Amino acid sequence: PLDREEENLVSGSDFDSKNTPQTYDVIVDYLVSATRDAYANVRLLESREAMEEIDPESRSAYEYMTGEALLRSGDAQAAMEKFEKSAATDPESIVPLLFLESLTYGLRDAEKNIEVAGRLIEKFKRPELKAEMLLRTGIMKKDVLMREEEGIRDIIDGLRLDPENEDIFDHLVRIMGKEGRWSELIGILEEISEKVHSPKRISEYFSILGNLQWKHLRDSNKAIKSLNKVLKYNPTKIPALLGLLDLYITEEQVNEAIAISRYILSKVTDTGAYLTAALRMAELVEKGNFDALELITAMESLLKQNPDHTEVMEKLVLLYQKVGDTGSAAQLMEKIANKEPEPERKLEFMLEQVRMYEQDLKDFDMAAQVLGKILEVNPHYDEAIRGMMRVLGLRGEWQQAAAFLEKTLETVDEVEQSALK
Repeated sequence: PLDREEENLVSGSDFDSKNTPQTYDVIVDYLVSATRDAYANVRLLESREAMEEIDPESRSAYEYMTGEALLRSGDAQAAMEKFEKSAATDPESIVPLLFLESLTYGLRDAEKNIEVAGRLIEKFKRPELKAEMLLRTGIMKKDVLMREEEGIRDIIDGLRLDPENEDIFDHLVRIMGKEGRWSELIGILEEISEKVHSPKRISEYFSILGNLQWKHLRDSNKAIKSLNKVLKYNPTKIPALLGLLDLYITEEQVNEAIAISRYILSKVTDTGAYLTAALRMAELVEKGNFDALELITAMESLLKQNPDHTEVMEKLVLLYQKVGDTGSAAQLMEKIANKEPEPERKLEFMLEQVRMYEQDLKDFDMAAQVLGKILEVNPHYDEAIRGMMRVLGLRGEWQQAAAFLEKTLETVDEVEQSALK
């Protein structure tokens, strides 16, 4: 606890009393921790700094502490001067330079920031600290001074010093990608990639690199190698798994595509990835490269989880037809038609259902039932009218067919009447 005299000093009422340096240290510590009146803090620190007993290191510390207080009070220029003075008082200390670099970076004082950052880079021993400064100087040069190439060069140098720095990596990809310098960027990332060692960072680094190698260079061999390296350290990394699946299918590496599809369906719990893999596998089935029965089980499970997913239902219809299960296909087609909001497409789905019942299943009763639903929606739908007459004829119900036609003729114009007659 502070005694009365110390409290007076804190309140700013008595800065000139003959206190010991130790007393000032107690008060300064209190002021800094409590972050009270900033100007009182400045005045107190300046009084302490003026004491003859103070050594250069302590004087430097009080200088940058005064700078902090000035910064809190909103006087950035005065704070900068204090930080400069602190650095000059104790050239071995990096603390005032850190304050100065942070301040100039925030103020976008690019020239000063680059100069201070350069001094810090010389003092830092650890490569990752140097790299962080190079990123900041790169941003200053590029965004403030408009020295584009110099800025990019600093960021590249930063990544070379610290290949696992995600922030530097992201900045470089974003900046060079925005300029369309993909080939140059990929070359740099490939060069640096051998220095990336932590499993977590390898997973992220090579996932992006593989995507860039395929998307912008169309180099499938390099992309596959990068994505496989991701899976070596993170076997369930979804972007890498799906990227490889697309690559294998595009490059017609069927066995590899089947293998990774099976792996995704058996190991990955993410619904989106499961769905993507199942739909891509359906393409393999359509090309005759994959057993439809194996995929049907996966698709049925997927449909239970996503009962309204039309694309899954449409793929499953094709699979059922491929294995000759037209009954399941027709039932599922009814669900697709019921969920279709567009009237014309809904009728197309229903007509396809009619075709299945009429031609494949020879179930003329069900075909007539679906045609009746179509005609309730559109009584003049020519294809449905013809379909109903055909189905009634196949059922041997000629009188009903004639009656249906006579009733229909009463509701259509002369052109349609002539065609139907």
